[in-house]
Amino acid sequence: MKFSKKMIRYVDRDTIFHRLDPGTKIILVLYFSIIAILINSLPAMLLLLLFVYLPIIWEHLTLILVRSLRFLIPVFLFIFIINLMFPQVIPADPWVTYTFLTVTGGLSFEGIIYACLMTARMFMIASVSTLFIMTTTSNAFVHRLKSVGIPETLAFSLGYAMKSITTLSADMANIMDAQRSRGIELEKGNPANKGLQYMALGIPMTVSVMQRSKQTADAMQCRGFGSSGKKTLHRPFKMERSGYLALIISVLVGCALWYFSAIQYF
Repeated sequence: MKFSKKMIRYVDRDTIFHRLDPGTKIILVLYFSIIAILINSLPAMLLLLLFVYLPIIWEHLTLILVRSLRFLIPVFLFIFIINLMFPQVIPADPWVTYTFLTVTGGLSFEGIIYACLMTARMFMIASVSTLFIMTTTSNAFVHRLKSVGIPETLAFSLGYAMKSITTLSADMANIMDAQRSRGIELEKGNPANKGLQYMALGIPMTVSVMQRSKQTADAMQCRGFGSSGKKTLHRPFKMERSGYLALIISVLVGCALWYFSAIQYF
């Protein structure tokens, strides 16, 4: 099943990412996302990507991560084209200038660099977010949120939303198989026809989401969710030395790259 290879799902392996505390991984995802937004230099952004992907390559997770990001290729292309045609930089010597409605744009070398920077920025945020889902179970995520005092209802909602990414991907794969058995060729045709064919998945996916939500709500109500008092944790979480080391190294590298990009060193 081709679509199953593109799903964002938990990968059961023993890697340095799996062994990190879920709280540490949440902090790292937020930190790298913020640093990616702050960095305004393409070489610095590429070095940041290299720093993040070196342990991913070391743990042989690159192929799975790239497969999971394939469904975002249209988004990456859209970001690249928009920023290439209408860059937020003033080119020294544009090759071509044009006006679309009330917006003036142009093609230039600076525009290409800017478009690559914006695309790399989005690729960084998508990579660390997907890696978090691939290496963290929803139960560990919920337990970690509870350990820092997050209300049980909010912690469950966040954990269920995280788990739903994998569940909805599996539902989508089943619906696509059912549509293929009825003669709908989702993998053939030009991009316009593919778009129309994929629109046929909207109604069954909506029905599936509503049914799953109702089943979850009924199951929670039958088990008396939220009716009891404050619960204790069977296994309290404690950040290990590896978590502190990962945070320190990441903060140092990220701040150094941001500083050098701010002073235009790169």
